[in-house]
Amino acid sequence: MTKNIRIDKSLKKLAASNTGCKIKIRAKETKTQGFSIYLDFYFNRQRNYEFLGLYLTGDQDHDSTSIAHAYEIRKIRETEISYRAAGSQAVSWKRKSDFKEYIASITKNKNRVWKAMLYALNSFHPDPLSFIELDRHFAESFKEYLLERYSRSTAWTYFSLLNKWILCSI
Repeated sequence: MTKNIRIDKSLKKLAASNTGCKIKIRAKETKTQGFSIYLDFYFNRQRNYEFLGLYLTGDQDHDSTSIAHAYEIRKIRETEISYRAAGSQAVSWKRKSDFKEYIASITKNKNRVWKAMLYALNSFHPDPLSFIELDRHFAESFKEYLLERYSRSTAWTYFSLLNKWILCSI
């Protein structure tokens, strides 16, 4: 079998492997080393290319090893992209959601301490409170508010509940 026929078979094998995959394995002809293998994919509405440093040269052993490595790298990149996509969805969901509504849904079946803490949070910050607004400054000012209006142990209890809610919502 000639070198060109082996490369053509390898290229067809790569093209056939792309069916149903979000990340496509492609090959581009180079001047000196045959065909360079790269990944082609969309992420965050942007097209990306990742050249893998793998080549199809016409040598059957070398080409099959390069193709196997390309498959492994594609599988790793697909996993990474799915995790990134899930993370960006979670972040956008949190930006749009109201933290106090989320807490109200949790405290429906809880005891009166939880409901009292939500009441204190509503009196401290009557407007809707998005997840993005929860930062160190907000927590410190809420802690000061609690210490001014409640006993030390009650303030500590309410502040601990707030911290727990924040950690559970991450």
